[in-house]
Amino acid sequence: MTELFTLPTLLVISDNPSIRYWLKKHLGEKFFLIEATTKAKALEAALNSSLHFIILDSAFKPCDFLELSREIRQTPSNLLTPILLITDQLKKSYRTTAQEAGITDFLFQPLDTEELEVKIGTIKKAGDVRHKVLGLSSRINVPTQSVSPTFFKDKVLLRDEALQLLTDAKKRGVPVKMLIVRIDRFAEIQAKFGAASHEILQNFGEFLSRVAGKNSVITPYTDGQFIILLPEIELSESQKVAENLRKLVEKQRFSTKQGILHLTASFAISDVDTSETSFQRMIDATSKSLDKSSTLHNKIFFIDKKNT
Repeated sequence: MTELFTLPTLLVISDNPSIRYWLKKHLGEKFFLIEATTKAKALEAALNSSLHFIILDSAFKPCDFLELSREIRQTPSNLLTPILLITDQLKKSYRTTAQEAGITDFLFQPLDTEELEVKIGTIKKAGDVRHKVLGLSSRINVPTQSVSPTFFKDKVLLRDEALQLLTDAKKRGVPVKMLIVRIDRFAEIQAKFGAASHEILQNFGEFLSRVAGKNSVITPYTDGQFIILLPEIELSESQKVAENLRKLVEKQRFSTKQGILHLTASFAISDVDTSETSFQRMIDATSKSLDKSSTLHNKIFFIDKKNT
């Protein structure tokens, strides 16, 4: 059985449900999948997630795929991340332009499972090279306008730490609770603050890291959401942690270049079943349950894993 907790992370950028379904069907057991259907989601994942691979749909309607590829390449972590482009264009000039924009290789439509496997094999080899290069350059701080090098480095380490926590919990058979934290009205914040919303995410993530407790593991998710993993803890204890964090967030004031911002956050609590390869599905279900309650703010929700 595939060990999900050690799978590489794949970002799929497409607003086409059929393509996302096809890729999830063929890659869902081999990769930790993150889906982005808007430019904002794609860039947020590129900034805040430790990505091994990216698949980009050339028919992505929210923005020009060449522009998006260039912006992804500008994030320090994705200078070498392999990007596969889904396209039906075969002209050499087209491929050359795409490669100049940062595209690594191509998946030609109609999508074919055999070609996908070959390309993924090539991507994995490129990923091995990438990790070696990153290992050699791990002490180099690459400046970025959106987040500080220190914050980005911490988030990468947290993702690795989260995978290690889950693997260890599975081996020892200990319980793990998952909290998904949603910054309330984050879409409104993005609309108001624009690019500065990344600074808000950074400040919020650093705040959670300080107050969540030394045994917790925090990693960014999407749309103003963070995942907190709490090992060896019971439901009543996780509820206390969530309630404490909710109150602390409510009292905190976050500084931005445009002034002081008051935030509230909502929490969804779920068990993590480390005996099944369902972690990604649980995250998706918990996040969707939280989104369905988007009109309710500053609340704590409980998600029954049997119904995810």
